[in-house]
Amino acid sequence: MTNIGYMVGLGNLWRFPSKVLLHGGGAFLIPYFLTVVLCAFPMLYLEMMIGQFASEGAISVWNFCPILKGVGVAILFNLVMINIYYSVIVMYSLYYMAASFVNIGGPLPWGCANRTQLSGKCGGHTPETYWNEFALRVRNSWEPEMLPTFDNLGPVVGRNAICLLFVWLFVFYCCLRGIRAIAKV
Repeated sequence: MTNIGYMVGLGNLWRFPSKVLLHGGGAFLIPYFLTVVLCAFPMLYLEMMIGQFASEGAISVWNFCPILKGVGVAILFNLVMINIYYSVIVMYSLYYMAASFVNIGGPLPWGCANRTQLSGKCGGHTPETYWNEFALRVRNSWEPEMLPTFDNLGPVVGRNAICLLFVWLFVFYCCLRGIRAIAKV
């Protein structure tokens, strides 16, 4: 059950319908399910069975076959990359949740549906402008000196860094307590 929970995550719910639509609708499902049935599930069950038999981790379990040593490293790399971008997605969700509690009972800061309502009782920003200007801190200027480059990514946004710190502390706590909780099941 834990492995199924790991395989089906928040990103799958967001990306899968758009990928199906982009790559041919129902015709995309045939190679997708073939790949899942012929590649993904056998590799998952092979790793679980070998891992339980050998009582080894994801990297050292593949030492029995030198040609497959890279599979464990690829699994670990994939896990790290997924955790990094999921943490950023959760950080933005945490930021929006905190921002929605700032003015309880009043309008949301991004409550305007269009530009004509900006002077009304809504929060003063459309959802797009709030996301770009406050959450991401992206300016609408397309001047070359204003665009971020690898040399100049811009300043660290403090509230995003604090939210990301809370997310990583929560992940650390879940990892710390999760092993004991899973062992009891």
